[in-house]
Amino acid sequence: MAKIFCSSRLLIFLLLFGIHTYGKIHTLDELIEESIKSSKELQSIKKEMEEIQIRIEEIFGSALPVITASADFDHALQKFIPYTIVKEEEQLGELGLKASGKKIAENNLLLNSFWQPPSDFEYSLSIPGNSFTTFLSIKQPIFLQGKTIIRMRIARARQSQLVCKYDEVRDMVKCRTIKLFYGVLLEQQRLEIVKTRRALAEEMHRLTKVDYLYGRSRELDTLNSLLRLQQIELEAKKAEADRRSSAEAMIVQCGLIESPDNFWVDGEFPEPVFFMTLDEAIVQLGKGNHIIKQFRGDEAVSKELRHLAISDLLPVVFCGATIGRIGQFPYNNNGERIRWNDDQRLFIGAYLELFSGLTRQNTIRRLKVEHEQMLLLQQKTIDELELQTRTKFEQIRLTMDRLSSIRRIMEVASKSYSIAKKAFEIGSATRLELENAEVELNRANLLYNETLYEFHCRLTDFKYLIGKL
Repeated sequence: MAKIFCSSRLLIFLLLFGIHTYGKIHTLDELIEESIKSSKELQSIKKEMEEIQIRIEEIFGSALPVITASADFDHALQKFIPYTIVKEEEQLGELGLKASGKKIAENNLLLNSFWQPPSDFEYSLSIPGNSFTTFLSIKQPIFLQGKTIIRMRIARARQSQLVCKYDEVRDMVKCRTIKLFYGVLLEQQRLEIVKTRRALAEEMHRLTKVDYLYGRSRELDTLNSLLRLQQIELEAKKAEADRRSSAEAMIVQCGLIESPDNFWVDGEFPEPVFFMTLDEAIVQLGKGNHIIKQFRGDEAVSKELRHLAISDLLPVVFCGATIGRIGQFPYNNNGERIRWNDDQRLFIGAYLELFSGLTRQNTIRRLKVEHEQMLLLQQKTIDELELQTRTKFEQIRLTMDRLSSIRRIMEVASKSYSIAKKAFEIGSATRLELENAEVELNRANLLYNETLYEFHCRLTDFKYLIGKL
């Protein structure tokens, strides 16, 4: 009912004072949705989340077998044959025989085992100058020092951190939008009050001029009413400029394409209700604060980085297979067919780095020190967040007490204005007394609205801090 009443009051206000609007009257939920959609920070984090998902797939792919295919053509300009053809007896000494022809005859069987006509022998020892090889190989890591699992855990931890970071930025955008909405609402209410005062001041000045014409008032009263009207005109211009500025800030926040002159919001300040205790707030801070949630991911990443450094002390084990074909043919083919041979191999191996200049040991020590430093910084941040929570809690309590006091002031000011109005109608009070009573009532209303705005801004910051926005 309160929201319907406020919407009707805003529409009547726009009609009464001739404010032409061609834009849409926005609600808080609509503006929050638009603000989240247009946030460049959230869009950037989404891209980071896509990137880390691709990184996870890359790590998973590194554990799968690697299959390679190769083809190679080789042409040798000159070949070296590491054999010597023995033709004379004295050259046998080079082979270690050192014997006469009789000895050669005795060793005829030995010589015949390698002695052939020169042409056939050279051909049998010749290596073809051209060769063509093709290979298909597969290599599968069996044990990669546990790095695949560790890197996967690091990527998962960072992925969870990005989720927390997205929630943090989303709530930050929501927090800014809510406070800007309340700012626009406050300026609209202030403008409404000032325009109401201006209408009353115009009517009062008109009545004062009529009384002056009939001799019921002094010229000084007319001048005073005119001065008051001009002062209110200045306040109305300032109120309109402030409303336009707050509307422009909201338009930029939500990424809308609208004119500030035609931008209006629909809603009202919620009732100032706050029932949480300080102890409950501190507990909720540890559970719901997005920064503290990201600390858990930092700890997991730091732990896995140390495991990754320790894994360098372990061996790497792999296995695989190769299937190939090798084709050889001489420089001048002379009609002879290419000689093809198969090359098929299975292999398994291990690799272990025995000494690396103590770099691995020092890396482990460095990561341990960095982890301890990170814990200290985290505790410092948690202490600061707890201090902020206590401060916000006390500010909210003080603002609620101020609201209670201002309500009592409003009741007194409203009662005084009613009495002054009746007294003026029966002629027992002057216009100045009526105007003063009206000023005090408007001032109390403005002060109450400003304090409501302050309360809800602090409450919004508090909810964002403890993760309950």
